[in-house]
Amino acid sequence: MQILLIDDSDIDNAVNTKLLKLARLSDDVLAFTSPRESLVYLIKHASTWTSPRWILLDIRMPDMDGFAWLEKFRELPEGVRSMCRVFMLSASIDREELNRAEEDPCVIALMEKPLDVYLFRQLLEL
Repeated sequence: MQILLIDDSDIDNAVNTKLLKLARLSDDVLAFTSPRESLVYLIKHASTWTSPRWILLDIRMPDMDGFAWLEKFRELPEGVRSMCRVFMLSASIDREELNRAEEDPCVIALMEKPLDVYLFRQLLEL
């Protein structure tokens, strides 16, 4: 299973990559610090995938936040979107922002930072 991390923090990406590998959720973790680059990657590769990819998307990022990323994601072809399972990560306590993430139809679940790999595993099994 491939997991894509989209977070502007190199440290968060490194820690989450290590946690995912230690928890044996995946050895195939690809991290992006640029949300725009992650969209280019999806456009280029998703149509060739034969199994879904799990995406852990940070809400707060400069240049393009998680909500702007979701807007661009919705513009992608259905074949691309259908191969992606989006989970949002946030350290925010802004209830309005959290509600917006929880209510987004493209988001499977909102999880708090730091990433809880055991909760993530439970969500994957649903």
